[in-house]
Amino acid sequence: MLLIADEGRSIVLVEPEKAQAGCFIPPQGGIEEGESLCSALQREVYEELPGVQVIFDSAQYLFAAVNEIPVERYDNSESPKNKLMFWVAATVNAVPKDVCSPEVRQVMRVASRAHLEAVLSTGLVRPHKKQMILEAVGHARRLGMLADSFAVSKMVA
Repeated sequence: MLLIADEGRSIVLVEPEKAQAGCFIPPQGGIEEGESLCSALQREVYEELPGVQVIFDSAQYLFAAVNEIPVERYDNSESPKNKLMFWVAATVNAVPKDVCSPEVRQVMRVASRAHLEAVLSTGLVRPHKKQMILEAVGHARRLGMLADSFAVSKMVA
């Protein structure tokens, strides 16, 4: 999910406890059986960022994509190797710096596309995941949920 804070001026990334140090990604998780999308959003945010509240009337579906999951993450060979991911953007209330749960080492607020690209360029985020994050930002920007600082740069590399 793409969590948007500061009235569209920043997005929230987390460094999961299970990931390699320095690997920042959006909070994520699944929908439990019988759970609504709104309930899943609130639960996942609460699990990773206690005290942060999702503003549900702002939630927007962005897109769906297949997330390729490395075989080594599964205990048995019968498990699926790909998972369908639905990307949703939601606005959240203030995000205190010390809001982490035991599942999260650190929280980062990213205030521009250039900052986001720098964070994602560490090589710790898998290329397909990096592309999905940038795609989510692009969709949220087009929906008017993110500030101009998240627009694609006009500079040619």
